[in-house]
Amino acid sequence: ELIRFVADNEGFNICQIALEIGRDYKNVHTDVSELIELGLLEKDADGFLIAPFDEIVIHTTIRDAA
Repeated sequence: ELIRFVADNEGFNICQIALEIGRDYKNVHTDVSELIELGLLEKDADGFLIAPFDEIVIHTTIRDAA
């Protein structure tokens, strides 16, 4: 949800995002920090958030191999 919001609304800062999506600033900040570490969000030169991808594909195992 957060990545999609940023992709649709690039140029917002964390405070603006928290207000727009109705979440606590601290929780949004924590989530954004983790998404930046994972490379799924970036900050531009002015410190505004951007989503650098049009698509994210995730492959994961849902059960242990037999």
